[in-house]
Amino acid sequence: MTIASRVLLLAVAAVVAETACGDSADAVPQGRWGGRNAELVVTASGASARFKCGATGMIGESLRLEGGSSFNVPGSYSTPVINLGVQAARYAGSVSGSEMTLALSVSGQAAGTFQLRLGTAPAFDVCNF
Repeated sequence: MTIASRVLLLAVAAVVAETACGDSADAVPQGRWGGRNAELVVTASGASARFKCGATGMIGESLRLEGGSSFNVPGSYSTPVINLGVQAARYAGSVSGSEMTLALSVSGQAAGTFQLRLGTAPAFDVCNF
């Protein structure tokens, strides 16, 4: 193997390693994020959400961290309490280690901010209609 071939091989290996490490470092860690009145289950391709009173949400794209700590993605939201069908939603958040602050807006209106922790089960308050 020539020196040029070795240099090229090392350069390709470095790019592959950087890409592999960069992908995981730039994504919200996968798993169950739970807290009071909210749960976000993050997968490689998106997330599902549950909220108080049976409300649910979906995010159909991977949660990439901008600037290393925040995300802001479109999704959907529906609640059986006020049956308006599936509504457009926005999920914005910041991540610091195993802690997440998640802000939900539905149809352009703020709908709540939640403190979540990776690997924690959600705790839902009693729903009083």
